[in-house]
Amino acid sequence: MKIKLLTVLFLYLITTACNTQQEAAKKGPEGSWWLGGADGGAYIKIEEDNNTHDKLYQGVVFFEYDKTVWYRGPFKLVGDIKFTVDNHDLYVEV
Repeated sequence: MKIKLLTVLFLYLITTACNTQQEAAKKGPEGSWWLGGADGGAYIKIEEDNNTHDKLYQGVVFFEYDKTVWYRGPFKLVGDIKFTVDNHDLYVEV
């Protein structure tokens, strides 16, 4: 009897622990957006610089927990893709 009860309790805990809901996209400071997953990430904002024909951009990265600036400066696109700063699907989490 005890083993059956423990088995049922164990199965219940496993099924409820695996049930997670997708969180809505988080908005950050200064118009930044969330780039990360359930285990962490950062807010990021990338903008075109003065030369729209190069692969250089300006951006800001904010800490997740207090939204203070972690990095502000240049970003360089690596690879040959058609990139626009507003298409958030093109950003890769590493």
